[in-house]
Amino acid sequence: MNSLQAAVQGKGFGRLIRRGGTITGHYGLTRGKMDRALACFVDILEAYGCGATFPLTAITLARGHWDMDRYRARNIEFAVHGLCHVDHSRLTPAQLDDHFGRARALFAAHGIEAAGFRCPYLRWNEDTLAAIRRAGFRYDSSGSLAWPVANGHETETYGRVLRFYGAQPAADYPALPAIEGGLVRMPYALPDDEAFVDRLSLDSAEMAELWLAVLAETHRLGELFVLGLHPERVYPCAAALEATLDAARSLSPGIWIARLDEIATWWAERARATITCANVA
Repeated sequence: MNSLQAAVQGKGFGRLIRRGGTITGHYGLTRGKMDRALACFVDILEAYGCGATFPLTAITLARGHWDMDRYRARNIEFAVHGLCHVDHSRLTPAQLDDHFGRARALFAAHGIEAAGFRCPYLRWNEDTLAAIRRAGFRYDSSGSLAWPVANGHETETYGRVLRFYGAQPAADYPALPAIEGGLVRMPYALPDDEAFVDRLSLDSAEMAELWLAVLAETHRLGELFVLGLHPERVYPCAAALEATLDAARSLSPGIWIARLDEIATWWAERARATITCANVA
């Protein structure tokens, strides 16, 4: 399945066309618009003393001539989002190995030793995970959990995309990192910005309400909130992001706002840690 087929299946043709117009409107075809969106995003993060992880396809990286060091110096991690934006659950193991090898080579050519991976469309299977391990990635954030916070806002298209992603109900599964075959896996939280803008048609206050509900529940449970916001939607979602970061910074007990590579490293080290108790006479 190519990227167009997967997008039509997940979004529906009408929404795909509108989505294309939205991306063009935000980015245009110039690097300047992308840079301004990323700069706006990073400015917001820096105001709250935190960084973020941006998954990026290797083809986009290679074609964009982005100044990656400028963003990395501002606490941004770039993870691999595939060689190109296709449904990785439909690729053979040989195709996956080829895609991942080429993607890692393109990232390395730009001075990035990428630690992590996220599948386009959040679609993966066991072959995908095996190939991610073979490629040498330390973490994956392709699995998704749907939080039951959209009460009164649900639409048929939102339900369809949850099924397309294979999202699991957060009420039934813990939102925690897990080490599977040496790979740290961290679940992505839904609803995300795409759901807010393209599927639920929420205003800024409604977006903030849903993200704040996820934040409150993950804090109560001591779990992980992997908030999803594509740079192209930073402008309509900026107020909701700021409200969420402001609330996160005021929580007690405090929480760690970190990049995915930082969380993966900490979780792996936690798993290796041992405690020795000495008898004291």
